[in-house]
Amino acid sequence: MTVPTLVMYGQEDAITDAEAGKFFAALATGNKALVVLPGADHAALVEDTHDMWCAAIIAFLARPPVHH
Repeated sequence: MTVPTLVMYGQEDAITDAEAGKFFAALATGNKALVVLPGADHAALVEDTHDMWCAAIIAFLARPPVHH
């Protein structure tokens, strides 16, 4: 995948945790970010970490463009 990519998961996510790092490393784009939400599990977007989840998306979208 070569499009800008944001990978996020909760620190306590037993479903995604094992594969997220491998997926992130395999991305062919230099325009990528990996965010681990502390204390969150698989449903981080609807938990107490919702605000952190939204902030991570906004920060990724607001970054200057990366050209390679």
